[in-house]
This record gives sequence, structure tokens and C-alpha cells, in this order.
Amino acid sequence: MIYLPDTLHLYDPNSLVLSLSADGKQFNKNYIIANELYHLKQERLWKDGQYGYPVSMVYNGEMYVIISRQKESVEVLQFKLNQLK
Repeated sequence: MIYLPDTLHLYDPNSLVLSLSADGKQFNKNYIIANELYHLKQERLWKDGQYGYPVSMVYNGEMYVIISRQKESVEVLQFKLNQLK
């Protein structure tokens, strides 16, 4: 599961978290996969949320996470699965 732990303060710095579960019920391994502040290029309404709409895939031992940054740009995060310990 990839999510933002705090959805009440979307304009504040917020981490993108990957949580893993062995049984699909209890997600007890948590990893911060991103926590960088994004600065808007153009101020507009409804551009909230440091990380939005996360989509992920695993390929060749690596995880790719595609995210929206304040509905202004798209980023791809990539890391090796063996980094998760």
C-alpha cells in the first residue's frame, strides 16, 4: 500500500509511505519512499497535496512509483526492492 499518512495538511511537507503486509490485513512494515517538498511553478487553486495519485509497479526487482506533484507535474520514483529491509 502506498499512501500519505496525513491528508488533513496537504500543503505542509508530507511523506509518501510504502506499507507492506505478510497477510494482507496487518500492514506493519513501513518505509518512507519520498519526503521532499515541492514548490509550485504557478500558483493556482486546487493544487494541493505534495504527492497525489500514486501508481506502482514492480519490474526486474525494482519498484516504480508514478506520482503527481501538486497536480502540476508527474514524477517517477524508482528503487530496488532489496533496499527494503
